[in-house]
Amino acid sequence: MLTQEQKTILGKLGYYSSFLTVALPSRSVPTFCGLLVASMITTEDFVTQSWFQEKLHNFWGNYHKWLDTGQK
Repeated sequence: MLTQEQKTILGKLGYYSSFLTVALPSRSVPTFCGLLVASMITTEDFVTQSWFQEKLHNFWGNYHKWLDTGQK
């Protein structure tokens, strides 16, 4: 059972994630979602650690380019 605070956090996470995925180009959504989930479950504070931990489907250069320029 979730506490009220956990429900609030999950609600806000869902709201902002949905907002951002609508605002992004459709081909960037999987990259964004992969990095978001990997960043939430890693104990490190770096995007590179998220990528290594989850072994995301794209090459690291794709994520770097997307984070740097907003394009895949």
